[in-house]
Parts: sequence; structure tokens; C-alpha cells
Amino acid sequence: MDLAVHDLKLHKGRFIATVIGVGLLFTIVLAMNGLYRGNIHEGLAVIKATNPDLWVVERQRGGPFNETSTMPEFYHYSVKAIPGVEQASPFIFYTVERQVGGQSRHFSIIGYDVFDGLGGPQKIHAGRSIARAHYEMVAHEKLGVKLGDQVPLGLHTYTVVGLTREAISPDGEPLVYLSLPDAQEVLFQRDNEEIRNQRGRRFGGAPGTQRFGQNHHAALRQPDFGAHQRQDRLRRRDHPPTKRLGRR
Repeated sequence: MDLAVHDLKLHKGRFIATVIGVGLLFTIVLAMNGLYRGNIHEGLAVIKATNPDLWVVERQRGGPFNETSTMPEFYHYSVKAIPGVEQASPFIFYTVERQVGGQSRHFSIIGYDVFDGLGGPQKIHAGRSIARAHYEMVAHEKLGVKLGDQVPLGLHTYTVVGLTREAISPDGEPLVYLSLPDAQEVLFQRDNEEIRNQRGRRFGGAPGTQRFGQNHHAALRQPDFGAHQRQDRLRRRDHPPTKRLGRR
């Protein structure tokens, strides 16, 4: 023991460097373990929150979260009719970037059947679940909203009725729950400004204006008449024939 203490005194700098190196090594190992466990947790958070037994997607698609899968809305009735299926409901998931509280925020939207469907929030930290078919939302606390806040999405404004902490999107962004019709409207319906700009690009004019081309007038053109026929038509227009009344 005395020899070890004596060696440390002689090589104090080497001992300190060794301690720092070993400490950094343990720090890196712990950080890598934390990153790995965090990625696994974020990647499985939505799946564990929805907790289905089976996902039904389009053929040759990568899954409900890795790739877009578009299916008829009424298809879940066919799935529910299969023997052994207890419950089936439509589900929509996509990522958007919108202005929330004056800042550009990146988050994911989940649309589900708010009355008897799967996929909704399981644990509400504050407030309540969605009770109406339109214009209500439940958001994760990471979004930075409070109960009663008004969040514009698309052409409408949605009221925050509940806050949750249970799940986040696979990329670590907060989740927003909407009713299925509202989520579809936010995804597919364009706002008025975009429609005006698209019309301006389509017809070659400024945004908000319409300019029709020659093909729109083609149906209004009359067949070409000869010179005599045109003069006869003009004469009849300027001097219409008169009717004479008389007795036989």
C-alpha cells in the first residue's frame, strides 16, 4: 500500500489523466445507452399508446408510420366483419409544421374515431378527452399550449380541451389528437390563399385572378358564313319583316 501511494506521488499527473480518461469513457457509455433507450422509447411510444393487436395497411406498404397508406374510410367495417376481430376503427397519422403561439412548431397529428374508436389518448394529464366531432383537440405538453388555447389548423380554429404526457411521435415531436374528420380536413383541404395562388399559376395571371385561354372561347364561335349570307343576316337583324293584317 505504501508503494502504491509512493508511486502515485511520483506520477501524480499520469494518475489524474487516467482518472479523467476512465471518467470520460464511462460518461460516453452512459450517454450512448441513454440515446439508445431514448430512441427505442420514442419509436414505440405511439404504438404502445394506441396498443392495437394488428395494423391493416395497403398492400406492399411499409406500415402505418413508416409510409403513407391510403385506404377507404369504410374499409374498417369489412375488417370488423372478419371472425375473431373484436373491434376495428380507422386511424390517420401524419406530420405537419404550423404556427402555434406565434412560433413555427413541428408536430404529428393523430386522427381517430372519438366516440368508439381506437388510437386516442389513454391518459389525460389535464382536462378531458375529445367529446365533440369537430374543433376540439388534445395535445402533448411539449407543444407549449394550455387548456382553452385556440390553435389554428387549416381553415378552422381548434380548442385545446386536454393535455397528455404519455406519448410522442417517433421523431420526438409532440402529438396532437383530433377527430378523424378534422384530421382529414387539415391534411387534404387547402386554405383560400393556396387555392388563389394555384388558380393564378394555372391561368397565367396574377394570384387571385383568372385568365381564360383560347380553348375556353372555342365553343362560342359560330360557323363561318359566306359574305352574302352574312349580309343577309345583318339585313334581317336591322330590318325585321313586318306582319300585315287583312281580310280574304
